[in-house]
Amino acid sequence: MSDKAGLKGEFIIDAVALIDFLDGDRALFPLVSRYLGRIWIATTTLEEVEQVEEEDCVELGMYLVEPSIQQLNEASVYAEGTSLSVPDAVSLILARDNDLTLITNDVALRRESQKRGIRLLWGLETIALMVERKILPYEEAAEIAQRIHLANPKYITEKILQDFHNKINKFKV
Repeated sequence: MSDKAGLKGEFIIDAVALIDFLDGDRALFPLVSRYLGRIWIATTTLEEVEQVEEEDCVELGMYLVEPSIQQLNEASVYAEGTSLSVPDAVSLILARDNDLTLITNDVALRRESQKRGIRLLWGLETIALMVERKILPYEEAAEIAQRIHLANPKYITEKILQDFHNKINKFKV
C-alpha cells in the first residue's frame, strides 16, 4: 500500500492473511481491531480456514459478515472470469461495497483489487504499521513475522522477511 495516510478505520481479511496471522499470533486480531480498526471476515472466508471457528470471531475481535445473495452471485460470476476463488471475490466485493481496506497476501486478489481501486495492506505491512504506531513492540513483531515465515516459507520468503525487518528496524528501541 502506498498511501497509509488514506488508511480507513475498517478492514477485511482474506483466508491467506488470516492463516498467516493465526500462525504468527492470534493476539494480532484484537490489537488490529482495538488500535487500527475493526476487522471484517466474510463467512465464505471463514469456511475456508480450519484454524478458526465462528465462535472465535468475537474473542479475536473480528466482525463476521454474511455476504448478500447479490454479492454472492456477483462473486460467482466474477470468479469465473478471473483466477480468484469465490471467497476471494466476496472479500473484494465486500471491500468495495463497504469502503474497507483489504488485508491480503494473495497476489491475484491484490491485482484484481488494485484494478478496482481498493485499498490494500500486506499482512506483514499491517504488522509493520502496528510497530510504527507503537502498538506492537519491535521484538514481538519480529518473532511473529518469523513464525509466519516458518509456516509459509513459499510465499513469505527470506527476502520478504528481510524487507519487513528493514522496514521496522527504524522503530527498534
